[in-house]
Amino acid sequence: MRRYNKAVQVDKLECSRGVESAMAGAMLAVCVFHSSVCASVIDFFNCDPPTGEHGYEVAPGGVHMHMRFLVKDYSISCNSAKYRAYRPYASIMLLIYAVVFPAGSTSQLNLSRFHH
Repeated sequence: MRRYNKAVQVDKLECSRGVESAMAGAMLAVCVFHSSVCASVIDFFNCDPPTGEHGYEVAPGGVHMHMRFLVKDYSISCNSAKYRAYRPYASIMLLIYAVVFPAGSTSQLNLSRFHH
């Protein structure tokens, strides 16, 4: 019976090492891609009114003064229903990538530091 318990303990140890290795790989991936993902999500909220040749807003004969367009792609109007439909999703992603991931990483590092 004791031999069986030792074998189970060794298997659990190997399993926990595998989980730690997988977590380390996931944390590395988050660290590598975090800034570019955050920048992409933040770009979604970067809307500007159209400007003329000399940096002033387009005259009323052209586009309305209250119109705003996505800076990354001026063909997308920030006033459109489709853009407004995506705003909650982008807000949630911004919260997750800019707040939850860093807070989770920090707490995980602190937990592992205190346990070792």
